Amino acid sequence: MIDQKLALERQVIIACQTGLPLILHCRGFSLYRSLFDSISSLLPKTHPIQWHCIKSDSDLTVIDNFISSFPNSVISLNGATTLVKDIDQDKTFKKWIRNHPHVLNHLVLETDCPWLCPQ
Repeated sequence: MIDQKLALERQVIIACQTGLPLILHCRGFSLYRSLFDSISSLLPKTHPIQWHCIKSDSDLTVIDNFISSFPNSVISLNGATTLVKDIDQDKTFKKWIRNHPHVLNHLVLETDCPWLCPQ
């Protein structure tokens, strides 16, 4: 985990130096806060960021904080959002999107094909 954090810090520094957007991918509900805290301490709030592969099992509280903190950011949904494994979690996710209309201004769709194809 320490090696991953060091690699992330280096990539964030390179993104800042070059002005290139940063693309994030996080797996594991418990890791969202840590990733958000890391980028929050390293990146200017205006830096462009795409948080890839957001779906119903993402930490939506952290994602909401991310969108609010980084106005030039987007979150991307892929085909995995159509793969419903947990009905209640899926309902919560759809309700979160409906109840946070500002999310739509930060939303992009991606295919991530062939790994996360729609069902």
